[in-house]
Amino acid sequence: MALLPKTAAPGARSLSQPSSVALACFERGQSLRLQGQNAEAVLCYQSALALAPRALSLWSQVGEAFLALGLPRKAVFCYRFIAERAPRLSEAQACLGSALRACGEFDEAVDCFRRALALKPASADAQNNLGLALRDLGRVEEAMACYRAAMALEPEHIDARWNLGLAQLLTGDFLEGWRNYEMRWQREDAPCRFAEPLWRGQPLHGARILLHAEQGLGDNLQFLRFVPQVEAAGGRVILGLPPRQRALAAGLVGLSHVEFVTLPPQPFDWHCPLMSLPLALGTTLATLPAHVPYLTVPAEARQRAAALDWPTQGLRVGLVWSGTPEHPQNRFRAVPLALLEPLWALDNVRFFSLQMGPPAAELAAGQRPIVDLAPVTHAMEDTAAQMLELDLILTVDTMVAHLAGALGRPVWLLLAANHDWRWMREREDSPWYPTMRLFRQPKMGDWRSVVARVRKELIVLAKNRAER
Repeated sequence: MALLPKTAAPGARSLSQPSSVALACFERGQSLRLQGQNAEAVLCYQSALALAPRALSLWSQVGEAFLALGLPRKAVFCYRFIAERAPRLSEAQACLGSALRACGEFDEAVDCFRRALALKPASADAQNNLGLALRDLGRVEEAMACYRAAMALEPEHIDARWNLGLAQLLTGDFLEGWRNYEMRWQREDAPCRFAEPLWRGQPLHGARILLHAEQGLGDNLQFLRFVPQVEAAGGRVILGLPPRQRALAAGLVGLSHVEFVTLPPQPFDWHCPLMSLPLALGTTLATLPAHVPYLTVPAEARQRAAALDWPTQGLRVGLVWSGTPEHPQNRFRAVPLALLEPLWALDNVRFFSLQMGPPAAELAAGQRPIVDLAPVTHAMEDTAAQMLELDLILTVDTMVAHLAGALGRPVWLLLAANHDWRWMREREDSPWYPTMRLFRQPKMGDWRSVVARVRKELIVLAKNRAER
């Protein structure tokens, strides 16, 4: 959707319609982006802007395209160009704020959203976006006030209520948080819908109930803990999980029988997304099931891992420094491998890379004392089995953290300042995983102090192990 109309907007000093040639360049860029040819798409967008330097509506569309490509800095350039030429346009400030927020420039994003609200006080979207930027800065109570202000302006504002729910979960208000978390059903990325009724905790009396995945692999692992409670409520559980997670889920502790299906499944009586189970079960912070391990590793995978040539001396530490690069928050949650350099020379500590995906290629870029386990890792259960051979897993906020926690392995989680709701606030432990320690950034982008603290704690841990 274009930011600016094709007719003159208040405060716009130089607004014109793009030429047909400029529009053709833009459309060509859109086509290339959809085909995954991103570099070529960027060149087309830049050509379009060069052909239409005064067409602010085209600058807006190109800004949106840059955001979709994960190029927020280029989007900032576009939106700043618009805001300077249309200073009285609230939407220009709001779009600039969103692009700045995507870059991690949260303070400046707050200023933009405040300017947008000054120009258009009745904008529920601007209130909601201001709340997001404040939440990124850790100002959670102020953020919740913004979400509520957005809902006062627009009672059916889906994103504001959704964001309020996330903030409530962050603060430990599970009772209200789970209710508002259900607003994801109204969002574009809503869970699967079925004709069968959604389970809200009713007695099941032997009925078949489909529990289905809806979000990331880590979310699935985290919320599998609730599945045995559904069986205890009388349900015959069938699980709609990605095939790569089924071997681990088959050993879910406390579950007598499970049937795996590929969606759409065979007939069933009820359904519930995994992440709606806490609401259906009335889960509060006090009743959160946190007994670990609740996953078990198949014997074949354990045998493969045990047969590897593990060192007999020193602390064995598994390492993950990045999540999926495509994840919109990965630029904040990933730790540049070079910043972990102070850890490599520690006495009696041996590092083993559990990193998968494109970031694993960074190991080849330098001489680091890290054993790469990727060549002997062919499935998720292999990673799980390797964790059983390690003394500690050191990871950023990604699926590996949940896997280690679900297996009851000692895990140190490195957290960005604008971390996800599930890690709550200020505490150094996790109510979800009793074997987990949290190492939080004191301020946005400050991984150096986090690494320094980890180094200090690793020295103590390695010394204690050596003495034993």
